[in-house]
Amino acid sequence: ISVYNVFDQQFSVYFASQFASRAQGNEMYGFLNSLQVFLEAGGMFLAPLLVNRIGAKQGLLLAGGVMALRMFGSGLVSGALMISAMKLLHAVELPILLI
Repeated sequence: ISVYNVFDQQFSVYFASQFASRAQGNEMYGFLNSLQVFLEAGGMFLAPLLVNRIGAKQGLLLAGGVMALRMFGSGLVSGALMISAMKLLHAVELPILLI
C-alpha cells in the first residue's frame, strides 16, 4: 500500500511534466482530477451491481488488477493523453474497491 500511496502522490508531478509549462500541466491536472471525481461518482451507482454479480472476492481481485494495470501502464505509456487514460482508470477501480 505504501508504494501505491507514493505513486498517487507523485502522479501529479509526472503528469504536469508532460506539458510545455508547469502551470499548464497543473491546470490540466485539475481538469483531469475533476473529471475523475465525476466518473467515480457515477461508478458508485454501478459498482454494487457489478460486485453483486461477480462476488466480493472477485470484485477485490478486479480492483487490484485495475490498480496494477494503472501503475504499470503509467510507466509504459507516453504522452499526456495516454497518461490521462491511466489516471481515469482510478475512476473504475475506486468504486469497486469501496463497495
